[in-house]
Amino acid sequence: MSVKDYLIKKMSVRHNIPAAKIEQIINFQFDRIREATKTCNSIEISGFGKFMFNRTKAVKYKEKQISKIRLFTEKANDPNITPEKRQSYLNKVANAVIALNNIKTKLNEQDNGISETNT
Repeated sequence: MSVKDYLIKKMSVRHNIPAAKIEQIINFQFDRIREATKTCNSIEISGFGKFMFNRTKAVKYKEKQISKIRLFTEKANDPNITPEKRQSYLNKVANAVIALNNIKTKLNEQDNGISETNT
């Protein structure tokens, strides 16, 4: 059972509210949080604290994702690896591209593909 499922069940029992309704509320809240973080640099969640966007860390994270894309692409192109290992590397590349595009959005950078990785 995931933490989310556990919390939903616990809150449902404690407050005598159907679990589906609790899940809708939680999903709604986190959707709003996700949307808010796209346009602001800090968000405060009552009972959890204030979360702030650190631009310096974001730039380092972006560089790390670019580095991962290069490394895993290089490893995936190795002719001596198994097809399963190649697919694993390609999945890692895809995940790093998603992370890179997300951080570029937050850094307000234009998405011009991942041309930086080709340099």
